[in-house]
Amino acid sequence: MAKYGGAKLHQLEIEKHYQNMWQCAWPLINSNQTSYDPYLCGKLDTRRGITLLARITAPVNSAITEFLQELYALEPQQYYYPSCDLHVTVMSVLSCIQGYQLSLIDKPKYVDLIRSIVKNTPRFFIEFDGITLADSGVLLRGYVNNQSLENLRSRLRIDIKNCDAPHSMDTRYTIVTAHSTVMRFRQKLQNPLGFADFLCANRQRYFGQVEVTQLELVVNDWYQRQGNTESLGTFQLSVV
Repeated sequence: MAKYGGAKLHQLEIEKHYQNMWQCAWPLINSNQTSYDPYLCGKLDTRRGITLLARITAPVNSAITEFLQELYALEPQQYYYPSCDLHVTVMSVLSCIQGYQLSLIDKPKYVDLIRSIVKNTPRFFIEFDGITLADSGVLLRGYVNNQSLENLRSRLRIDIKNCDAPHSMDTRYTIVTAHSTVMRFRQKLQNPLGFADFLCANRQRYFGQVEVTQLELVVNDWYQRQGNTESLGTFQLSVV
């Protein structure tokens, strides 16, 4: 692998995290016992939240799309992220659940606070090197070349919690990686052996690196679908 930069111990921890994800999900995929998402099978989805994210741009975006087309040929009934929706979550400020009165939330308060933090955050690269798994889908393994993302998340956790704005950061899990979910299961696999063989053959597939120069704060649904997304603000990272 071509991972580089950052604190060596932190990089090793991230790699271990991805390995653990694969090891936990692989038996479920291999035995065709994955988790299916009912909202991807026609169930009305009114869940909304607020997320700070980084978009995945070309040419990495094109490399991911090619990979997904190959997966689609094996399992066309699953859900594959369109190129416009590919992203890395920096922080889920308000997790997507039903019942949030987003119209009553002081969105400019988040925008002003996050802008003040991001403007002092150096640009960074995310290298997408290999895939990993969850019981619900396929993810790309992302590695960051410096401490910018880790430091940004730490600052967001402190400042958002101290600003008296509602949040649900880290309630589902504490985000530590720069992964990108690119496929989700919405029904039983039709070709589980072929699908499993393809995942193994592409476990170390290299997709390239993205320079993250700006972040975007959005109101979003669970899948970051473009049609359900409202952009609240775009923030430029600093040039060192």
